[in-house]
Amino acid sequence: MPRTRHALPLLCLALAGCAPSVLPPDVVGPSNGWQIFHPLPGGYDLYDARSLVPGSVWSVGAHGVIVHWDGTTVRRVDSPVTVPLLAVDGWARDDMYACGGDVLLRYDGRSWDISHRFDDAMAWDLHCAADGRLYVATDAGLWCRENGSWRLVDGPERDVTAVWSATDGRVRAAAGSVMWKLVAGAAVPEQDFGDDYEVRDGDGDWLWLERTGGDDSFRRRSADGEWVARDATTTCAAIADLGELVYAHNAGIVRQTRVWANRTGRWIYGLSAGPDGEIIACGYGGTLMAGVSEADSVRWNESALGLGFRHMNAFDGTGCDDLWAAEWYGRLLHFDGTDWTLEFAPLAAGDKVGGVQVLAGGWVVARGGDEVAVRSPADGWTGLPSPGSRLLRACAVAPDSIIAVTMERFSVWGGAAWRDAGPTAGICWGLSVTPGGAVHALLVDDEQTTLRRWSGDGFETVLALPYAAGAVLGASREGEHVWIAAYMDGETSVFRIEGDGEIVTVGTALPGWPRALTELRDDDLFVLVDNRLWRWHGGGWTAEQGLPPEEYTTIWSHPACGVLVEGHPTFHRDYAER
Repeated sequence: MPRTRHALPLLCLALAGCAPSVLPPDVVGPSNGWQIFHPLPGGYDLYDARSLVPGSVWSVGAHGVIVHWDGTTVRRVDSPVTVPLLAVDGWARDDMYACGGDVLLRYDGRSWDISHRFDDAMAWDLHCAADGRLYVATDAGLWCRENGSWRLVDGPERDVTAVWSATDGRVRAAAGSVMWKLVAGAAVPEQDFGDDYEVRDGDGDWLWLERTGGDDSFRRRSADGEWVARDATTTCAAIADLGELVYAHNAGIVRQTRVWANRTGRWIYGLSAGPDGEIIACGYGGTLMAGVSEADSVRWNESALGLGFRHMNAFDGTGCDDLWAAEWYGRLLHFDGTDWTLEFAPLAAGDKVGGVQVLAGGWVVARGGDEVAVRSPADGWTGLPSPGSRLLRACAVAPDSIIAVTMERFSVWGGAAWRDAGPTAGICWGLSVTPGGAVHALLVDDEQTTLRRWSGDGFETVLALPYAAGAVLGASREGEHVWIAAYMDGETSVFRIEGDGEIVTVGTALPGWPRALTELRDDDLFVLVDNRLWRWHGGGWTAEQGLPPEEYTTIWSHPACGVLVEGHPTFHRDYAER
C-alpha cells in the first residue's frame, strides 16, 4: 500500500522545453500484439503523485511506471526499473525523486535514472525536506542524504514505512506503532500508540493509524503538542493535510464532508496538495485527478477515460461490441464497442460477481454470492430465489432453464421455482453448456474426475478420468464437444471430449495449475495455466509472448474480436480472421 507524503508548498509554472521524455511503446508491455483493453488510458495502478508545477503532475506506480500529466494528456515516460514505485517527491522541475524496491530514481529535467540503491532493503517512502535533506523510509531503517552523502539515521532500525514534515518544521517517521521525531540529526521516539495501532502515514498535523481488527484512526497534533483522536468510519487508503484532513477510501475522497464519491471505480491510492490547495489524487488503473474546491464541493479534472472498475471475474458476450464483465458487489459492466456502462444486478452486495452468461435474444444471467439474477433486454434485472447456500456455479440454456450447483446439490430453475436435481457427489470444478444446449458438469471426488451430462432428470456420467487436484471445464463455441484441463501429477493435461464421449488428449502436458480455458475456434484453444497463457493451434502448444508479469485470473475469446486476459488490468489481442 503506498504512503502519502507532505507536499511542498512552493508550486511554480511549467516552462516550455522541460517536457518529459516520452517512450513509445510501453516499456513493461504489453507487446507482441497485446494491448491494454480496460481501464484506460494507463491500465496500471498509480501509487503516488506530486505537483510542483500547476498543470504538471508526476505520478508513479506498478511495474516501475512513471507518467506525466499536463492536465489534458497523460504521457508514459521512460523508466529504468520495473519494480513498483511507491513514492515521488522533489524540490524543482529538474530535481525530482521516486523510490520503490531497493532503488531511488532521480529526474534531472531530461530523463529518470537510478540515483542510489539500498542493499537488501525495500524503500517505502521518501521526503524532500525544506532544508535540502532527502529522506527515504525503508524496511532496514531511515536513510538520509545530506551534503551528497548517505547515512542511516540513528533511531528506528527496521520497518520504517513513512516520512514527512509536520507543520512545526520537524521531520517525522513512522515505524510500527511508534512515531519518531528527528532532533539534531537523530530520530527519537515521540509517541508510541501501543500494540493496537500501526502508524501508516502522516502529513502535516495529521496521522493515519491502522487499528488492529477494526477501522482506521486519525490523530491531529494540537497547539500544545498533544495528539487528539478523530476516528474514521472506514478503512483509509491515503491522507493529505490541506489545512484540514483530506483522506481517501474505497468510497471516495473526504474533506470534512464527502467531496467526491467513488461511483466510477477509481479507487485512490495517493493524495497530495497541489497549487492553491488543490487535491492531487492517483490510483486504480492509471487514474489521475486534480480537484479544486468550490464552496461545499470539489470540481474534479480527471485523466481517466470511462469507468475505472477492474479486476473482472468473468466475461461473456456476442463480440467485442457486446461484452459483459462480472465485477464485484453486484456490479456488471457492459461494453458496446466504444463505451462502458455500469449496471447493478440484485446480487449479494458484499461479494464478487462470480459469473456472467449472455443468452440468445439479449438475455443475461449473472451469479454472485448465493444469488442468481436474470436480465431481460426489455425489463432489466430480476433476482431469483437463492438455489441454496455455498453456491458454486450456474449456467443457463434459456432464461427459464438454469442449472445451479452448490457444494451439496444440483438445482434446476424452470421459470417459477428451483427443483432438486440430485447430490453432486464431489466438488464441481466446472459447469458449461454447448451451443446445442447440452449441459455438462465436471466433478472431482477423492478417487476420480467425472464428466456428467444433464439428461433432463439428472446428471448422467459420460466418462471418468483419473483423480485431478484441480480442473476447469469449457464448452466448444460452435460444436458439441467440451474441453477439460486437469491438474494431474504436478502438471496440467488437456482433453477434448466429443459429444459421444470419445476422449482425445491434446498435446503434451503443461507446467502448472489450470485457471481457465476458452475456445476461439475449433482447434484454436487458449488455456491459462498459473500465470501463463498457452495456445493450442496447428497441432501444438505455444506459450503466448508479450503479456507483462501479472496475476492472471480468467480468459475469454470470440472469433470476431480475439482474446481477453484478465490480469488487473484486462489485456486484449486481436486474433480475428480478416
